[in-house]
Amino acid sequence: MSSTAELALRAPPADPDEVSDMTALTLDTLAPELTRQDRCDRCGAQAFVKATIPTADGMELLFCGHHFRAHELKLVAAGATIQDERHRIDEQAAERV
Repeated sequence: MSSTAELALRAPPADPDEVSDMTALTLDTLAPELTRQDRCDRCGAQAFVKATIPTADGMELLFCGHHFRAHELKLVAAGATIQDERHRIDEQAAERV
């Protein structure tokens, strides 16, 4: 793996009423890839999504795919920056076969 990971980041919509029109961006970034040790803050399963809430301290929340889907619209409406690595779920399943 290279030092830069390709991550899918979602930018918040300019208008909060346009939450359904989320824009998906693919960016090269130095953000570290989530590991098997990163756990969902809701259930403890492996985390594949990191949401950074725009607060003074940049609060980070980790989610499994299931819990991210449940909270995605609220996070995007709050202006969170999303590091979405759910594509790795299928990659890990293929490694086990």
